[in-house]
Amino acid sequence: MKQRIVLIDKDVKTQTLLESYLLEFDFISVNDHTKGVELCKTAAPDLIIIGFLSKSDEDSIAAVRKLKRDLSTNKVPIIGFYHNLDRVQLERDHKEGVEAYITKPINKEILIAKIKECMNNARAQRQYDSFKNKNHIKVENITPILVKISFLSGLKYVLPEVKNIFNNEFLISLKSKDCCMDIRDFPSISKEDAIILEKIVSIFGQKRIAVIVGKHMGPIISHSNLENRADLFMNLEDYIEFLKKPKTKTNMDSI
Repeated sequence: MKQRIVLIDKDVKTQTLLESYLLEFDFISVNDHTKGVELCKTAAPDLIIIGFLSKSDEDSIAAVRKLKRDLSTNKVPIIGFYHNLDRVQLERDHKEGVEAYITKPINKEILIAKIKECMNNARAQRQYDSFKNKNHIKVENITPILVKISFLSGLKYVLPEVKNIFNNEFLISLKSKDCCMDIRDFPSISKEDAIILEKIVSIFGQKRIAVIVGKHMGPIISHSNLENRADLFMNLEDYIEFLKKPKTKTNMDSI
């Protein structure tokens, strides 16, 4: 599917020129700013180009503001077309939301390179935003007294969330519950992962927790001393069966 570009520009020559330049894209041009903004809200463009006729082109800057305030278009990159290069205007328009600029007359190679650069930057930003907003730790109650903690990403991505999730209030709530961490979904466990996992287990202090390791039993044992600080199980069912067994207190005199 071709990437879509919407041009909002009163200059008919610019519309015709870009139509011939941008054959590899799904190109739509509009010469009315109000109609152009409304079109962008429904057409889902990958990039928007807006022509600026002068320093006091209030229609164009108003269109930029409307596009950046609307949830359907505020992440779409905007390129501004200018007749003259004016630093004051460029700085003002950049603050309003114009990511890049091109001066007329338009060079085809420069235009296409700038378009692809803006699209790639926008895609990378969307991926980052999605990643940033993702929760990497999942906490669920398997039973009223059993809590399972799963990691939805690599352990190095989990670290920023650890302090927020494993806070004092959360740890206190686990005092009367059994707790396990499930790492079976990880494709592999590196030495770095094992060290991070040890750090997470240490947050629980004296509380003995379980780690459901699955196929990672070998790497966990070889890369860490986790078996000395937690109970390791191949699967959750084994851990649940373990919990059903009667607990016996250690005879301190025999140690």
